[in-house]
Amino acid sequence: MTGKPTTNGKVSAKSRPGHTPIEGMDGVFSVAGKVSAGGMLSLVMIGEYQAAGKPLCTQSWNLSGLRGKPDSADKPKH
Repeated sequence: MTGKPTTNGKVSAKSRPGHTPIEGMDGVFSVAGKVSAGGMLSLVMIGEYQAAGKPLCTQSWNLSGLRGKPDSADKPKH
């Protein structure tokens, strides 16, 4: 997925069309949402599926939770 970060806390990204684990079915996936000042992440993920260029179905998932903290840089062990 590719997307651009924004300064207002909004998140969005979209994948290129690609194959799915189900033979003959392709999909495009996108995600959109926001990060609150308190670190709460709320996202909606959409999967659009097609076969032979014809739409099959669309699925959506709602996700929410606290934003994780980045891992600290590896420090040399003594």
